[in-house]
Amino acid sequence: ITVEIAAQATPVIDKISPGPFKGRVFTFGHWLKAIIYNTKLISAKDLPKTHKDLGEPRFKGTFALPPWTSDADASLLAYDKDQALEIVRGMGRNKAATERESAAVNRMLLGEFKFVDANAHYFHEFKERDARAPIGLEFFRDYTTINEAIYFVREGARHPNAATLFVLCTLSDEGHGVFETAT
Repeated sequence: ITVEIAAQATPVIDKISPGPFKGRVFTFGHWLKAIIYNTKLISAKDLPKTHKDLGEPRFKGTFALPPWTSDADASLLAYDKDQALEIVRGMGRNKAATERESAAVNRMLLGEFKFVDANAHYFHEFKERDARAPIGLEFFRDYTTINEAIYFVREGARHPNAATLFVLCTLSDEGHGVFETAT
């Protein structure tokens, strides 16, 4: 059995069911990478402009990186192999810590780091809690990664109807509200 996205989704199929999986999956969310910074410790003009800048001596010990490699891997899309390797070496040499993004943002707000490489939603999350929070948002100018979560129902799933109901609920206004509140 092959399960396809319901016919009602046809008007927005390109938005919710991208690329080679068109009609067989739906996009649940996007995570846009950014520079989240402490506005009391560093100004936007003094932030690194590119990932390559992270290797400069002036940034040694001032930032945290997440424990996954997606940003470093993406450097191969913007730079040749030798440049990308030097970027990764510079990032590793200069980072103050390797930390999950949520913890890194909290530590940055406490003044342990001037900035962190994290998902942009943390900026909005903290500003929503406290409009005066000393948090800023900028983007690297050489490349920005976007991670996409896609849900699908596996062929041969034991409960494809339950999965379909989950999809419909998730895509509804009420479902969006639940996830927005939770995250």
